[in-house]
Amino acid sequence: MDALIKYHEPVKQRGVTNRATQPVTQIFVTGKGELAEADAYQTYTGTVAGVGNGEAVSEREMRAAIGRMLRRTHAGSLRVLTAEQFQTIWSRLATAGLFTLPARKGGDEPTQEPYFLIRAGDERWIIERPSVASPPRENDPNVARVKVWGDVKKAFFAFMNE
Repeated sequence: MDALIKYHEPVKQRGVTNRATQPVTQIFVTGKGELAEADAYQTYTGTVAGVGNGEAVSEREMRAAIGRMLRRTHAGSLRVLTAEQFQTIWSRLATAGLFTLPARKGGDEPTQEPYFLIRAGDERWIIERPSVASPPRENDPNVARVKVWGDVKKAFFAFMNE
């Protein structure tokens, strides 16, 4: 692995709909030759937990059960990308402003706050989600940084969903 991008939300967060979300870890690494997945995919077989055995279930119950299964199977997934794909995600994060946010070299990863971990060769940076006082203080630079964080997170997950 020459380079790595990791996004991690270590604790349950409240989303836009005010529903608790599950912890998320997504990792992209560069790969060489046959290790890289041009079109990464995973398959799973078996029954969907939480759905009746042969009993009729509503579409809503089925969607909920499938959602639970997908959250369990994709949490912490590692995607090995080609050099071109990795360059694409790196460029999108840079364009969204990831590298304008305060970063610290090395150190321990946060245990309670979302962060990006970026590694290139022997260099390692941790970029934590900026925090803003409530109510925000006048001239607080983190107010603008929170917007950048949101843009970066959207770019990251947009790439994942392609």
